[in-house]
Amino acid sequence: MASAAQEIELKFAVSPERAEAVWAAFAPADARGSKGKTLVSTYFDTSDRRLSAAGMALRIRDDGKTKIQTLKGPSEGGFARAEYEQAVAGPGIDLAVLAETPAAAVLDGAELQPLFTVEVHRRKAVVAQGDSEIEICLDLGWVEGGDRRETICEIELELLRGSPAALFALGRRLMQRRRPVELALETKSARGFRLVDGGKRERAVVRVGMDTAAAFTAIGERLRSARSTFKAMLVDPESERVAAELKWLAHALDEMRDLDVLAESIADADAAFHGVLEAARAAARVRLQAALSSPRRRALPLKIAEWLTVGRWRRSRTRDLRQLRERPIAEFAADALDKRLSKLDPKEDLAALPVEQRHHERIKIKKLRYAADAFAALFDAHPKRRKRMTAAFKDAQECLGLLNDDAVGREIAHRLVADSGNAEAAFAAGAAFAPDPRRDARRLKAAQAAWAEMFADRPFWR
Repeated sequence: MASAAQEIELKFAVSPERAEAVWAAFAPADARGSKGKTLVSTYFDTSDRRLSAAGMALRIRDDGKTKIQTLKGPSEGGFARAEYEQAVAGPGIDLAVLAETPAAAVLDGAELQPLFTVEVHRRKAVVAQGDSEIEICLDLGWVEGGDRRETICEIELELLRGSPAALFALGRRLMQRRRPVELALETKSARGFRLVDGGKRERAVVRVGMDTAAAFTAIGERLRSARSTFKAMLVDPESERVAAELKWLAHALDEMRDLDVLAESIADADAAFHGVLEAARAAARVRLQAALSSPRRRALPLKIAEWLTVGRWRRSRTRDLRQLRERPIAEFAADALDKRLSKLDPKEDLAALPVEQRHHERIKIKKLRYAADAFAALFDAHPKRRKRMTAAFKDAQECLGLLNDDAVGREIAHRLVADSGNAEAAFAAGAAFAPDPRRDARRLKAAQAAWAEMFADRPFWR
């Protein structure tokens, strides 16, 4: 099989009107006037998206002189990926070259087809960051799939030589001084698939053969729940600081989310209460916008990316932590799911629980559901059982969520009208949030049925 180079890169979205200024601030003087070249990349996959589902991307890139066939493998940790490159005749995929890569087993003879095109004008230069060398590129162009097109305006940093930490250090420099850049979490290939597949995005992939550290990184998109599942591996101070930042961001979002849910649930309430509610939503929106545009929030994606890729949790030489990192993910996953499921009582009577306790049970189910979704691909021996069980997790969480939304909404509504001093709004809120025993009974019955289904069979991971 062909050997792979490891690609470690960061992409930053930049506003088109400021792209030249950012490029000029970082490119060496002899590269600032570079004309660059146009690159046209055609991406391929099967009709059922086998490569994308496996976390791979296959393209042929044409720079006007040479055609390069590239297979990018799944993430190997944070922003690192295996990359297989070979010059080919083109314009189609060279199957003999592809046969020497991991894609051959994934495709298993399935036919490939061109899906979308990425065309960018690229300027690039090499900059030093300490003892490391990093290629910095400015890409201006578009991704086009079917009849849809999106603009691309990115600064890309790729580590050529040296320490990955140097790559993140340069990334932090790029984001300083309020430059109009944001870490781009969506690759060009992901953007193309989103266009041709009607809004679907690449999902985090956990695969058989991964170790536990790689699996944790792969499901970092649901990071707070993932961290809870993998917490035995994340005991260092740096991981605690990242957890604190995630908690801060979640709290910044909670107020707006709760008010929006409240507005949707009482669309037919009296206008007096809607006036109070809309004033509260406007004030919350200002606070949220301030949080989202703050230097603290802007720095967070890069901080998380660096932590996932080169964080201390990856480097610890403590025997127990090293063994946990290197443990096969299927073993870890089965034990983690067992632990999550054991926290739930099969005989629980949800109707008898206080509201706050039902809320805690919902959170337990949510963590179990997210873990089961993330690990589902590891356990394919019982697909029907897996489908039934994950559907039960979803139904139980959603039914209990509706009950919790009612309780939270009632509390928020009473607080809003108390603060407003508006008697008419208080009366309207009381009418809108009067208990509805029949509705609550229906929701509890549905939640209890889903709860029973969760325990109706042996877990799909065993």
